[in-house]
Amino acid sequence: MTKKKRERRILAWHFCRKTRRLGYGDGRKIRVGETLSVEGKPMLCVWGLHASRIPLRAWCYAAGNIACRVQVWGSVRLGRDKLVGQHRKCLAMVNATRIISEWRRWCGRRPLAMRKQRMARLHKMLLAAIAAQKKTHATK
Repeated sequence: MTKKKRERRILAWHFCRKTRRLGYGDGRKIRVGETLSVEGKPMLCVWGLHASRIPLRAWCYAAGNIACRVQVWGSVRLGRDKLVGQHRKCLAMVNATRIISEWRRWCGRRPLAMRKQRMARLHKMLLAAIAAQKKTHATK
């Protein structure tokens, strides 16, 4: 019996619309814990399930403010600020509208030279919101 080799999964961010559905005519629902897959070879900006390791970069391509913490794998192609693969699993999801608004106010009071700190701050705020959401659901 041979063991199937598990592909390396990349932890990343993806933003979607309030409908929580894939765009470009696909329409499949994005659900926490479920994996979405596409056939064929992924190509950046053309075909596949996209994401970014940096939430700010993912938000720049966003169709909405629903932040998803995802794993991406399957013939992954890496770009300068995003990646694409055949499979994307949603690990957590949070409405980031308020978080992004707070983050933008925080950035407005900081010098532009603090680029790395700005990106790190958004990352931490989103992770904190996901953790708080999980804690709330666990106590219900």
